[in-house]
Amino acid sequence: MKLLSLLPTLLLLTPSSAKPAVVPAMGGTNPRAVDATTLTLLPTPTATSISVPSPTQPGLTPACTKFYLAVSGDVCVVIAERFGTTFPDFLAWNPAVGEQCQHLIAGWYYCVAAPKVTATATSSTAQPTETCNPAAPKPTMLVEVKCGCKKWHEIVNGDTCSGIIQKYGIGEGLYNWNKGLNCGLLWVGYYVCVGV
Repeated sequence: MKLLSLLPTLLLLTPSSAKPAVVPAMGGTNPRAVDATTLTLLPTPTATSISVPSPTQPGLTPACTKFYLAVSGDVCVVIAERFGTTFPDFLAWNPAVGEQCQHLIAGWYYCVAAPKVTATATSSTAQPTETCNPAAPKPTMLVEVKCGCKKWHEIVNGDTCSGIIQKYGIGEGLYNWNKGLNCGLLWVGYYVCVGV
């Protein structure tokens, strides 16, 4: 009977002389002994998709596994950090918010968990930081820095992306100007672009 206790299905009793009865596979209270030859296993129900709340913006990833209701004052990067993800993933799952998070709407639902987005190859026209930002301080984070960066921030112990964004009032520009920035791996003593 151990097998029966592990099945996440319903058992259908099908004795030839009785009407079928549905019995739970686990936690049932049927005191009768059951002969395995009289049981038919019903197929395990397929996993249902997550119910998508409303309202949501167009383009929301269909693979979303968790949603968040935005409130007044929310910032995309803070939402992403709160749910253990990155702004680039948040943007990939919710593209309608815009690269500057300018279209985040309080009272609307946003995806905060889904399978990770596979990184795409960077453009072959990207220029090294030294070429397009010759006055850049050294070392810079190993990311694609926007050409023409005029303002830099040195990472110090305890820095977070949301803290840097708030300090400089740059919204999601931090990610746009430092393509590929991983907020979980900010290296102390390295620089990121905070103004163009």
